[in-house]
Amino acid sequence: MRAPPRGLTRAFIASTAVLGVLFFSLPLTLPGSLRARLAHALGQRFGGTVEVQALRVSVFPRLRIAGDGVVLRRDGLEGRPPLISIRAFSGEAGLFGLLGSSLHIREVRLSGLEVNVPPGGVDIGGDRTSQSSSDRSGTPAGAAAPDGAPKTSRSPIVVDRLISDEAVLRILRREAGKAPREFAIARLRMQDTGAETPWAFTASLTNPTPPGRIDVHGTFGPWNADSPARTPLAAAYTFQDADLGVFKGIAGTLQSAGQFSGVLERIDVTGKADVGDFALDRAGHALPLATTFQ
Repeated sequence: MRAPPRGLTRAFIASTAVLGVLFFSLPLTLPGSLRARLAHALGQRFGGTVEVQALRVSVFPRLRIAGDGVVLRRDGLEGRPPLISIRAFSGEAGLFGLLGSSLHIREVRLSGLEVNVPPGGVDIGGDRTSQSSSDRSGTPAGAAAPDGAPKTSRSPIVVDRLISDEAVLRILRREAGKAPREFAIARLRMQDTGAETPWAFTASLTNPTPPGRIDVHGTFGPWNADSPARTPLAAAYTFQDADLGVFKGIAGTLQSAGQFSGVLERIDVTGKADVGDFALDRAGHALPLATTFQ
């Protein structure tokens, strides 16, 4: 077999050496620019101002990123907790996924995710009149009107798989000093987060009142950055072992299952509920109770 020319061999070795130097220098050169790009991409995609406190890059045994202190705030919500905060994150990505025009990350794991939904939803200062008019004009309940449809431009960031454990969702109250309604999300898994197509997800959370476990699977998004309250949502749920004893005068354990769909500011729910041991405190004896609802 004929050996390659010396010049070609030297060029190949030189190119490999240059690529090697560039690759191994990534932990020193990439974090600063990537942190700025990540903050900008998240702010552009979700409609707000994003801060990323720290970001680190490692190349062995594979290209990974990690960071701390992500905070997303939306305009018009000054004086309130941030819409989204993340204590720490880590993820895996390909080199071209980090250097391309849009950030493409294979997997991200979140620690300390907190979502604070302001009173009336996240569309503070948005145009709700158009939504009401659309409803009156015959737009099906739970369907986004044409003027509220998400833009179809290419997303600046997409995460193939998002994993979050022990997150918190808070619904803030209008009354000053009143405690928010808080949901503990034990497990959240989401696919294609940030894409311009619906994001498949599964979640397991605890309902505060009545206390019980909710398991959900469905689709969320794509996120409507111009009007977040108009972001689509559709899923099936089961609500298990809800203790009705927290309500004065009644007792029993509720089980429920059904579906919900619509947009964040208006969701339609259909389902069934069963309480096999429903009782009134004064009656002193239990009886089965079942119902369907819409």
